[in-house]
Amino acid sequence: MFNYTGSWQFDAASTKSLALVGYFIPLYEVKLAKLTLVLRNQITLDKYFFSVILKKFLFFVQYARIVQKLGFPAKFKDFKIQNIVGSCDVKFPIRLEGLAFSHSAFSSYEPELFPGLIYRMKQPKIVLLIFVSGKIVITGAKMREETYTAFENIYPVLTEFRKVQQ
Repeated sequence: MFNYTGSWQFDAASTKSLALVGYFIPLYEVKLAKLTLVLRNQITLDKYFFSVILKKFLFFVQYARIVQKLGFPAKFKDFKIQNIVGSCDVKFPIRLEGLAFSHSAFSSYEPELFPGLIYRMKQPKIVLLIFVSGKIVITGAKMREETYTAFENIYPVLTEFRKVQQ
């Protein structure tokens, strides 16, 4: 009988032999009571925004089909994006101390606790994590356009606090 042992070497060998023999052996059995199934996940915005969303959505569709084949009703209801996270690099170092001082109403910078400056933008309501290296993480958006607007708003501020190279 085929089963996982927890050891990588044994499981890899067993999986390879199972694939070569060609038998289909279920690895686990799923028993569900008739419950409402809610599928949730966080969608990430990065360079490959659409492919990431598509992959995650297709995963949920496949998962829902498996549950449906088991005889349980599974549907997508009220599927919507809750949070979009993006990252970028402005390609120049930033003086975070000066930025934190002059924008103290919107930012907090505690280098002993976290190496980045936390900038809470009011419009759009987005949080940016800004690092000395020039890397930025944009989070809290509900729509893709909000990430672009946030970056367009913060870029002139970042150029003002560009670190002078020696």
